[in-house]
Amino acid sequence: MSNSQGFKRYPAIRCWICHVLEGRYIPEERIIDTSFGKLKRLRILATILKKEEYIFTDSFDEDQNKVGLKFTLDDGTGLIVALVKNSESEQFKNASIGDLVDIVGIVTTRNEGSFVISPTEIMRKIENPDYKLLRDADIIGKIQLKKKTKPIKKTKANDKSELKEQIFEIIEQYSEGANGISFNELLLKLKINDEELRKIIRDLEIDLRIYPSEEDVYQCF
Repeated sequence: MSNSQGFKRYPAIRCWICHVLEGRYIPEERIIDTSFGKLKRLRILATILKKEEYIFTDSFDEDQNKVGLKFTLDDGTGLIVALVKNSESEQFKNASIGDLVDIVGIVTTRNEGSFVISPTEIMRKIENPDYKLLRDADIIGKIQLKKKTKPIKKTKANDKSELKEQIFEIIEQYSEGANGISFNELLLKLKINDEELRKIIRDLEIDLRIYPSEEDVYQCF
């Protein structure tokens, strides 16, 4: 029987570029410790300042150089570079300087220590400028939420619907830092029996509201 762990899917954290630049890279985990918690995969809204080609080495053939695209992005809080190896994809090929784009990708570091988005998974042009106001409001709301200590509500044992929502809220809070929360931590917070918690977690999984990022650790989609 294989003991290998399943692939860990990191949620895309909505943030500003400054949150990445102010973060601290943890090489052992290949993750960035930020004010939003540990961040691996991000989602930012930014304007393309520069678009140019760059040369990279094919990981399957080190003697083969290929041409990718390099985007310099600005969201008003800082600058970051996004690298694209699949330069023939329409979403990247059609992106132009001055476009406001919604980007999803993995954050990593270069040899000199600067942060880059690589690989860049999604780059979608935004036509409605109000979209940025909504995104900024969402991020500001998360910042304000983190400044508060959100109390755990006392819940009646027989009110399963309320208990289910309480459990979801706790998992949602812990998902913002890309870590999730373990089953045992939930037990300690809620002080309910093991069987009841397992049943509610299973219901939330069936509802596609949460998923196990690793064994007995849960996150929101």
